[in-house]
Amino acid sequence: MQKRILCYAIACLLSFNVFSEYIYEGNQSLIDLTNQSGTTNLNSGDDQLSSAFNLDFTFDFYGESFTSARMATNGCLHFGLGTGNINYNNYCGDYTPDPLPQYNYTLFPFWTDLIRDGNSKMLAKNFNDKAVFGWYDMREYNRASDNSFEVILWTNDSYEFRYGELDIIKHDVLIGEQGKSNEIYTYYYHDECNTGTTNTSSCYNYDWNNSDKNDDLENGGSLYYAPIDCSNPLNDTSCTGYADAYQ
Repeated sequence: MQKRILCYAIACLLSFNVFSEYIYEGNQSLIDLTNQSGTTNLNSGDDQLSSAFNLDFTFDFYGESFTSARMATNGCLHFGLGTGNINYNNYCGDYTPDPLPQYNYTLFPFWTDLIRDGNSKMLAKNFNDKAVFGWYDMREYNRASDNSFEVILWTNDSYEFRYGELDIIKHDVLIGEQGKSNEIYTYYYHDECNTGTTNTSSCYNYDWNNSDKNDDLENGGSLYYAPIDCSNPLNDTSCTGYADAYQ
């Protein structure tokens, strides 16, 4: 547990502004939309973006209200993209994760270079208390592997990332989120040395599969975020005006 808390602290330092912090839980199975009726097929091509999926509720994210979202093949969920305003090169069409900030109003449950094969599915479904977006059996590009994960949007504006099998050895991985360009949270950026377009001085000399985050998240890991009540700035250190109120 001490190691995990330290990792959270490091993730916070990597962000310009910390607006969120995820709560880790284990033993959280995928909801698994592949076994359910009433789902919407959002399959999209390589480095592309799905059509919009309409939510049955209004979801508030970084001060904005959204009623739809789109899935990117490369493991991102985007809000607020209207028809005629889609340029996938600006919305996780870039298969190489780079440090945030990148794309406004986006959740990054597992941003890496993914592609569908005959067994892969990208599905969404509204429930009474939530909407679920699932990437199932997605391949790492140019390699036979399976990666499954979900984003759960709860009707109270909380959200959750859940993970099944994960298998990435040739690409960087980023997990986090962004509101506007100055509203970011990086939970973890696996910057593998000599991989991708960004190699920082702190890059890792091992692949994602050999990281402690893979050990934590694969097959039952969950990252949960509950909105922070900033009606009183002293409620949380991330609230605007906290420092002044504390003094």
